Amino acid sequence: NDEAEADGDGDGDAEAEANGAATAADDDDEDEEQKEEKKESDTDEAELPSYPPEYYEYRLVGVVVHTGGAEAGHYYSFAQSSDGKWWEFNDTKVEAFNMADLDKETFGGKHWVNVDDPQQKGKKVRKELDK
Repeated sequence: NDEAEADGDGDGDAEAEANGAATAADDDDEDEEQKEEKKESDTDEAELPSYPPEYYEYRLVGVVVHTGGAEAGHYYSFAQSSDGKWWEFNDTKVEAFNMADLDKETFGGKHWVNVDDPQQKGKKVRKELDK
């Protein structure tokens, strides 16, 4: 048999069939793994809890404000107490605050701050800055 001599042992067809069967089995294993991963992915998404839109709404309880620029400025804040009242915390000044005035208080305009005097070390000067 000429084919048997070319293969060297005569089992060439059997080896090719076995290799083909192994490759097909490997492909089937990969397909099964992919299907299993997709099932797990679908299951994970399906198990996520569903909440009504109001669940994702947050209740504002504080605002931090920076006035001035990068070279000089000031931070202060507004916060709501447990009784629902709003307060302004500005260094040592703490006073009641009307939240209806928040945008007026925090967006644009001018205000005065005390900054280090560049001409006299240890002295402060009052400077008008943009809000």
